[in-house]
Amino acid sequence: MEQPMKVMFHSSIPRLFRTTLIGHLYEVCQDYPTILLSEDIDPETNSVLLNKSLFPNLIATEPVRTDSTGKSNQTLTERFRHHSYLHGLAERLIKKYKPDVVIVENDVWAFEMYLLRAAKKQKAFTVALQSSVKIPISLNKIFLTRTWATEKLPAFLPLSLRIMLIKLQRLLGHFLMYWMIPILTFSKPFSGPTSYVTWNSVTGRRQADRYVVLSKAYYEQFIKEGVDKSKLLILDHPLTREPRNFFKKAYNPSIHKKGGFTNRKILTIILPSINYGFDRQTLEPIDPTELFKLRISAVLCTVSRILPSWTIYLKPHPSYDLSSMPLSIGTLITDNVLVADQYDPMDKYIEMSQVIIAPPPVTSVLLTAKYQRPEIALLAVNLAKEFGAEFYREFPGVQYIEDKETLQTILSSVKNSDFKEEPLTTRKDKDTLTLPQLILREIVLLANGQPIK
Repeated sequence: MEQPMKVMFHSSIPRLFRTTLIGHLYEVCQDYPTILLSEDIDPETNSVLLNKSLFPNLIATEPVRTDSTGKSNQTLTERFRHHSYLHGLAERLIKKYKPDVVIVENDVWAFEMYLLRAAKKQKAFTVALQSSVKIPISLNKIFLTRTWATEKLPAFLPLSLRIMLIKLQRLLGHFLMYWMIPILTFSKPFSGPTSYVTWNSVTGRRQADRYVVLSKAYYEQFIKEGVDKSKLLILDHPLTREPRNFFKKAYNPSIHKKGGFTNRKILTIILPSINYGFDRQTLEPIDPTELFKLRISAVLCTVSRILPSWTIYLKPHPSYDLSSMPLSIGTLITDNVLVADQYDPMDKYIEMSQVIIAPPPVTSVLLTAKYQRPEIALLAVNLAKEFGAEFYREFPGVQYIEDKETLQTILSSVKNSDFKEEPLTTRKDKDTLTLPQLILREIVLLANGQPIK
């Protein structure tokens, strides 16, 4: 009897695993023996993974600590040791389990590149999965370059000089991380332009055989960014399929009982990870005090006035610096306004909220919420008219707002139960397959002579 395919699945960044990737893992584990390479995920998710009725074919879990977000203050010796560890770890795991399929979130970070390279030696089929919002690289590079120039370099230097210095620093960092350190760890360099160091992190242009994206729009975006269309597959978010039912059972079941979390209606405002923003017209930095006022204070005042009986949560991003919050925010904190624990999983607030408001910069919260709760109001509010946030203009299921009047109108319609979100349209070009079915189809096509580039 032929043995079923063995799958190795890397959990990636914990919050992305919980919101998206665990749904794909759930589907895979229904059909194939699976080894999970587990980052430092939360206790609730660990408990869910131990449930054999949910993950019947999860045969092994290997803890890995890849520090995929990187540490900018590492010494050269620490970076070398870290790469040496990641290289050896990837080789050992592939040799130990000999997977037929390896699934990762991207193919540009160090551990993922070493893992995929080792997987190709094993002749495994490799897949990368989109787990978060992907703004166009051209916009992302401009925003991050200016953010670093503002945050990391002295203000007395001209902004143009600071930008040039940051670009030079990033190029040298790319050469170090993708060429010099791999060579020093007795590995081949990772050639090619894509790079998390230079913020040119286009997945699908390196080792992964296929890259699964969430929509036709992303498919077209990645083609424009240089990904071979033969490597791109479209598959809806797992929360649009059976994993949605799994998610309701596994996480926060009390919210779905009669009465729910609370009898009061709930609105959640996101506090973003970065307290920097740039004027859309001039690209000049916006004063941080003014930025917080327009991003948070003005929005909170408007919400409190129109929805006085609602509970309002301010939910900081896990990376949000709470010490940067102006003291003036204290005057806006009432019995109805609560500051949530920044390390609480965001899905809890999506599940119990009727409205989610997200200021710039672009966040994956709205992407997740669009699939987790498509019926609720998702508002991208850009009162400061910041650069990059207009990305949401064409974002399905999200209302893009640039003025308080429009915000007031939409909140009033929510209050009066007149707000109706257009349902997500069913694409004619969509795959109705699960992730394992999609992978199997691609492997069969490959065996029948379809080349992988």
